[in-house]
Amino acid sequence: MIKELTTLPVLLFLMKASFAQVSDVKDWSSLTLEKNETLAYAYDSLLLESLVMKEGSEIRFLNDVYVQVENAFLGKNTKFNLNGENGVNGKRGRGLTLHGTSGEAGKRGRDITFVVKFEQLESFTIETNGGNGGDGGDGKTPGRNPAFGMKGDNGGDGGRAGFGANAGNIKLYYDSPNFLPLFNGEGEHSIYLISKGGQCGKAGRPGNGGRGGEEQVTIDPNTGRVLSRIPEGPKGEPGNTDRYCQSGRDGEIVIKKNSS
Repeated sequence: MIKELTTLPVLLFLMKASFAQVSDVKDWSSLTLEKNETLAYAYDSLLLESLVMKEGSEIRFLNDVYVQVENAFLGKNTKFNLNGENGVNGKRGRGLTLHGTSGEAGKRGRDITFVVKFEQLESFTIETNGGNGGDGGDGKTPGRNPAFGMKGDNGGDGGRAGFGANAGNIKLYYDSPNFLPLFNGEGEHSIYLISKGGQCGKAGRPGNGGRGGEEQVTIDPNTGRVLSRIPEGPKGEPGNTDRYCQSGRDGEIVIKKNSS
């Protein structure tokens, strides 16, 4: 018997694909998710006597969490999702702003400690991936320099790419008295533990240099060669090189079988 189950937070959200709140959940000693349902959980512990997750259902944890389940019945393609969010992409240079803005860094994957006895299991995934960095915004190409005979303006610099975030850690302490689970392989009773660091975003592309102002071209009468010409402005700088931007670290995965 799990003690102090009634102290679990009241504000727990059971949601459909549209994430509409359901308010008639009364017994948190057991929890059942129907086919393709999603539950979003914002607290740091979840203690259950019984957890039933039907095909395609998912629990999305919004913080680091400790989960303890005395009896789990998990259907096909069920999932615990603790992935960090991807960073927002930077904005392209526009208007008077020539330079692209930087992409945001991804968000860290959440940590989970999961203590469970699997009574039934088809296929189940725990993901704690770090979020990918956002792409930098492209630099803007300025218009023609209106000043007579003047060089074109510099192109806008590309925005820097956002860093990838570190993955969360997974600790799984399990018992499965009725079968032998298969880890990260295709087959019956499969468990997939995925904890990859987020990837660096792409640097913004630099804007081209603007065209020079109108000029009176001077031509050598003997050779016909152009003696003077106002050049275009220099191209902007790229946001950053791949060496500058960093991807996140993979998480640590610990698996231990408890005695029945």
